[in-house]
Amino acid sequence: MPYAPELLLATEDPHCWITGQGTDADGTPWVKYLTDDGDRWIIRGKCNQCGECEVGTTNPNIVWTGIPVGQAGACVDLAYGHRKDVPVRPEISKYCPSCTLRGEYL
Repeated sequence: MPYAPELLLATEDPHCWITGQGTDADGTPWVKYLTDDGDRWIIRGKCNQCGECEVGTTNPNIVWTGIPVGQAGACVDLAYGHRKDVPVRPEISKYCPSCTLRGEYL
């Protein structure tokens, strides 16, 4: 692994770590990820809780607000801020077109 373990932040996925975080010049937040298989990618943006990636979940921390899925605020994650990051891959925009996150492999 090309990073020292003390430089990696754990995520909810035990096979994926955060290798860096920051903000672009325009204020867009970003997070860089690395898996134990060597996959590396960056995700830009902030989750707007549209819920597309949560459809069918049995996670008790996801509460539906009544706003239609695909619109900002359709769900709330009660554990947000109290859990580790939940990594998504760049394909999120393909499978969840309303998602505000965008990414690319590095």
